[in-house]
Amino acid sequence: MQKKIIIIFFIFLTSVLLGTSTAGNIFFGDLNPIDEGQFAAWANYMLLGKQMYKDIYIVYGPLHVYPIYILFKIFSPSAFLVRFFLTVGSAVGIIAIYFILDEFRFSKLNKTIVLLVFLLVPATILRQGMGLWAIYVLMVAYSTKSKFWNFLLGIISVVTFLVSSDFGIFIFTVVLIHYTFQYIVSKKIIDVFFQNLFFLLGALTVCVLFFVWSYSEGWLLDYIRVTKDIYISSTGSSAPNGQNFPNPLTILGKKDLLSSLKYFFSKDMLLYESLIIYFVSIFYLFFTFFTNKTHKQEYKFFLFTLYGILTYSVLLTRHGIGHFFYVLPPIIISFGYFLNRLSTNFKKNSLLSLILILLICVYFLRLIYLNNPQIRQLFNLPKYVAMPISNPSRVGSIYISNSQKVKISSIQSFVVKNTEKQDYIFFFDDEPIMYMFTDRLNPTEYDVPFVGGTLEKRIRMLNGIIKYKPKFIFFDKDAWPVDGIPNSKRLPERLFTIKIKQGLTVLPYTVKKLADFVIADDFGIR
Repeated sequence: MQKKIIIIFFIFLTSVLLGTSTAGNIFFGDLNPIDEGQFAAWANYMLLGKQMYKDIYIVYGPLHVYPIYILFKIFSPSAFLVRFFLTVGSAVGIIAIYFILDEFRFSKLNKTIVLLVFLLVPATILRQGMGLWAIYVLMVAYSTKSKFWNFLLGIISVVTFLVSSDFGIFIFTVVLIHYTFQYIVSKKIIDVFFQNLFFLLGALTVCVLFFVWSYSEGWLLDYIRVTKDIYISSTGSSAPNGQNFPNPLTILGKKDLLSSLKYFFSKDMLLYESLIIYFVSIFYLFFTFFTNKTHKQEYKFFLFTLYGILTYSVLLTRHGIGHFFYVLPPIIISFGYFLNRLSTNFKKNSLLSLILILLICVYFLRLIYLNNPQIRQLFNLPKYVAMPISNPSRVGSIYISNSQKVKISSIQSFVVKNTEKQDYIFFFDDEPIMYMFTDRLNPTEYDVPFVGGTLEKRIRMLNGIIKYKPKFIFFDKDAWPVDGIPNSKRLPERLFTIKIKQGLTVLPYTVKKLADFVIADDFGIR
């Protein structure tokens, strides 16, 4: 037990130092104005008196946001605290992975290889971590048939949902299938009933606590409304993104062979190549089932494979190599599962096993190579730690580029000189981190205008601007367009009609007063 504690501590410390989350390293690296920025904006709005979900459209669960608010309240707001929280969430996920590998009985060598991949590839944040913990507890609950572990499974399933509703739904789906299957095949139905009952008691315990908390603060119904809206208007064909899932058949129209080969080894194709593991897993599970070789290990792998396939569905609405990292943990572990099986039974079919082992290792190396710039930066970690940091207000102890320093400080200086604390400002592009840096409120509930892509949300966005009359509206010519579509095109009705008047310039922003705009009558609203 003492040895395991030392290993867990080592994993946690290494993960935090290396920066294994999708956010980046806590010591260096430019800030992500969207992914990190939205958490920073939400927590800062709460400090300024806004309520979660009631006044802010939050696409994550409250347990993914409220801890950052607490950190801001204790230590004062900073981008460093956001990145620190996301990094710790990643470390928690990697510890869950360590226990899952133990549950699958990985050899020491294979366990080390898989953990090394996770320490070098930014593939986890808290939402993935909680899902992995829930899957681990489900495996143990199945192995032990323990009422305690089933009770704990109920608790962690609801907590996962309150961290990230999509991963929570994935977990509840797997758990439902598990209990249904157990009712069908088990000879001790009464034992399964009590396991199910204790799961429900655990889930109900957290639900009651959450109900009391959210209802007392007055945002319970708003949380339900927003969470429901996320699945109705932000998923499937209604998703406000601008790209289709990459189509490999496009290479058939290419005339030169070299271009075709390059496409097969491109990042886009990695989305399809990773699916191979799920086809292999399904074939393997069918084979073991029909040959009566299914044991506890295969059943646990079945539950894990089901979870992995469900998580991959995230890419149906938020595809691309950037979001690919969000679905990687089950893929890497599944490849590791077969690496472990192949290496354990190497002597039975040496040549085939060797080829498959090499292919899996090549896949792992390719994932690590994708993170090549970040890995190279790790060699400069001692320099970044020792280097004195001179950052704009609210950045914290992160070494960022001079260009980002200039951008942040110029906006902060402009806002301080030209607005009062109670004034509203609006960033037309998707850079919510600026609301935290300027300590000002957004007149709309959408910190990322991209999220308000539907007609109904655009009307709500427009109404917020009409009601609160932001003193300035900022346009960033260098802002990253989500899915390649800038907001000027994503919001086709145009929220405003600009009068012919020169706006102010705050590098790299064009800043215009609301007085320089006529509210468009596109929605029949003035």
